[in-house]
Amino acid sequence: MEAATFVFFDLDDALYHKSSGIHKIVANRIAQYMKQLGFENAEEKSYELYYQYGTTLNGLIQLGYKIEPLVSFYHYVHDFDLETTTVKADDKELQNLLSKLRLRFQEKNQILKIILFTNSDSRHAYRLLKHLNIESFFDDLIYFELNHEHPKPKLESYEQAMQVGMNLLKKDPKCQQLFHQGENIQINSYFFDDNKNNVIAGTNFGWKCCFIDEHLQSKEEMESKHQIPTVSSIHDIDKVFPELFE
Repeated sequence: MEAATFVFFDLDDALYHKSSGIHKIVANRIAQYMKQLGFENAEEKSYELYYQYGTTLNGLIQLGYKIEPLVSFYHYVHDFDLETTTVKADDKELQNLLSKLRLRFQEKNQILKIILFTNSDSRHAYRLLKHLNIESFFDDLIYFELNHEHPKPKLESYEQAMQVGMNLLKKDPKCQQLFHQGENIQINSYFFDDNKNNVIAGTNFGWKCCFIDEHLQSKEEMESKHQIPTVSSIHDIDKVFPELFE
């Protein structure tokens, strides 16, 4: 049976280091936004909503706040200069990693689809991919405008991600021929994210997942309790899933 591989990457604090500054800037701007809504202890409450509802925005909406998600929320919290962070512009190391991943499948004439899977809005996603200069490596993107009703870690978000991957296969000439011949394609899915709940949900969904934890604070918990490999950086994923690169 022919096989196809889907590789899903989260964006924020996954494709770049959490300590780069973006996480802190966005957290501060979310807290400022929530203070405008009247919240006390806004930063603490934002994290509470984040872990309970998948995103702070989703939590606010669930609490009944009438928010225009893109202009009012995302465009506000993501309104900062990337030059004030340490996220690498034109990240050669990350480009080499993705190139190695792509090349391995090309050399073996195997099917690979690389998909960005983020809860963030598209403007933020495209801006960061362009800054890192890695947008050309992705076959498709899943972002807020597409999954706003069911953000990670909701089950429906993973089902939607798989549908995005299947739609890519339907456009692939090799897959079209296989489908025409009535053959089935085995799907192998991998997922890299810095959020515990997201990778646990992905694992329960049947994906091979890797938790990105810059300071490895949760490595023992994730690996012993959930059997989810943990790395400190996206650049180490070849150590946990060498089959993607060899």
